[in-house]
Amino acid sequence: MKRFYYIFIFIMILCLNSCTNSNIKHDDTYHWEVSENGEIINKEKHKLNEWTVIKESTCIVPGTKQRKCTGCSYKETKELELEEHEEVVTKKGIPATFYEEGIYDEIKCSKCNNIVQEQGVSPKLTSSYELVYELNEACDGYIVVGAYESSSTELLIGLEYEGLPIVEIASNAFRYHYWIKTIKIADNVKKIGSGAFEHCGSLERVELPKGLTVIEDKLFNSCESLKEVTLPEGITKIGESAFLYCKNLEKLEIPNTVKELGEFSFLNTRKLEKLTLPEGISVIPKACFDGSGIKQINIPSTVKKIEGGAFIGCSNLESIEIPANCEILENYAFNSCKNLKQVILHEGLQSIGQLCFSACTSLSEIVIPSSVTTIGPTAFKNIENLVINCKVESKPDGWDNEWADVNCIVNWNYKEE
Repeated sequence: MKRFYYIFIFIMILCLNSCTNSNIKHDDTYHWEVSENGEIINKEKHKLNEWTVIKESTCIVPGTKQRKCTGCSYKETKELELEEHEEVVTKKGIPATFYEEGIYDEIKCSKCNNIVQEQGVSPKLTSSYELVYELNEACDGYIVVGAYESSSTELLIGLEYEGLPIVEIASNAFRYHYWIKTIKIADNVKKIGSGAFEHCGSLERVELPKGLTVIEDKLFNSCESLKEVTLPEGITKIGESAFLYCKNLEKLEIPNTVKELGEFSFLNTRKLEKLTLPEGISVIPKACFDGSGIKQINIPSTVKKIEGGAFIGCSNLESIEIPANCEILENYAFNSCKNLKQVILHEGLQSIGQLCFSACTSLSEIVIPSSVTTIGPTAFKNIENLVINCKVESKPDGWDNEWADVNCIVNWNYKEE
């Protein structure tokens, strides 16, 4: 047995020597053999196995990986990409504006402790994108009429172009520019046309210029990612469908200068739960808050009329007080406000429209002032066991015969304690 063992060892040594002294040659692409008479034979491309990581990367030193040819001694080695820094702001800077330079944040990596960004002066903001301009009629300023598609998600509209101020943004200028996430506009801009940012589906935040006086129709219509807007003092009007379908709008501050709201202004703003309306508004227009998430809202004392469907489908609304100056609640004004539990009506109200409070299924009691001369058909339909306390002695001629649901309990000549 020992003799066979030594023979086996001898054969293995011969094989190893044969491999070591192999005539296999290679370059970066091929390997081949060289015959005894010097001819190249058996030439073929390398057959490489899978990559093997030799050394892992850090955020400051790249690692390496290697793979080998299965038919020769060729090896291929490559650097791995650096790991990303874990960035932490260690010194807070000051954001630049269109008017003043800022200071960058100091940012360090929490893994390697190296400074990724040093504090330094950040330049004043200037216009971004490849904006398209037109001279205004007076030839004393420029109007932004559009822009070419950009990889930047921030839209900046600055102070001037070719030595003249930028004074206006044209209607539909950035309509369907879905890549824009933030907008900053310098105060030189005095007008933003209707639909200028309509269907900017990625837009989240806007800084509007101080000189703006009107939020034009459809300005932010269907900006579904818009979360927060601060309207500058001086705005007098919010136009029709201005925030229509801004379903993620959570915070909106309306300045005291606003005197007029447009129809459908806040339709389907489902996350807008609280809003303060300023004194001076005289009409809550048609479908203004239709389907919104409003839970708490004031009706200014100056309001004289709430138009059709103004609050229809506001399922979060729990209470509402109609001021004494309000004379008319039109058809469907509060229809299907399913969580509406309290409605306060004052003397001075004259008309309650058709289906005005229909399907307000949480409403259990309401007092109708003696000043109400008209109530439309089914104004209080589909409210089980609603107690309606009427201050008049009997049904006025102007009240429809089917003004209340048959299941309602009506008390005439009601006297408040």
